[in-house]
Amino acid sequence: MALKRSRVIPLPSPFDFRAPEPVPGCDKCAALARDYRAANNPYNARYNPSAATDAAVLLRRHLKTHGEES
Repeated sequence: MALKRSRVIPLPSPFDFRAPEPVPGCDKCAALARDYRAANNPYNARYNPSAATDAAVLLRRHLKTHGEES
């Protein structure tokens, strides 16, 4: 009986992460980007990596309403 080989799925490197860029003039984008920057800055009192990830996900989802790929 031959063993099935698993398919190798390449994972993205965490070092390739780019922060989402807000659309100029959009207040919602600006607010989400501001939340991301505050939560992602270790010198800020609001530093919270989990909240930074949440804000980045929300911003990327919001960007899709603008038709942007990010």
